[in-house]
Amino acid sequence: DPEAFGAAVTSLWSLWFSERGAKNKEALEEIDLMIGSGEACWEDASQAAAELVEVHPDWPEPLNRLATLKYLTGDFAESVELCERVLALKPHHFGALSGICMCHAKLG
Repeated sequence: DPEAFGAAVTSLWSLWFSERGAKNKEALEEIDLMIGSGEACWEDASQAAAELVEVHPDWPEPLNRLATLKYLTGDFAESVELCERVLALKPHHFGALSGICMCHAKLG
């Protein structure tokens, strides 16, 4: 059922974003907004995500955001490395698994 699948995916992202409290969830949401705002905002998004990684090195979501940014800027090898770090922390992280596949498709 596609509707149930979509609801499950949304619930997982919400849970994963909330793992370090409301303040950090808001920071991740702001990073996502910067990513979605286009290339002019990606450097700020990368810096904000790196700061979250520094404070919460065992939290996969900021790493996953950094991996997304590396993908968007064409640094596919670094994106794969970041996705692998995400998977080391959360082996069932479908976003990181998808990211690795997308990077390898670009790398050939």
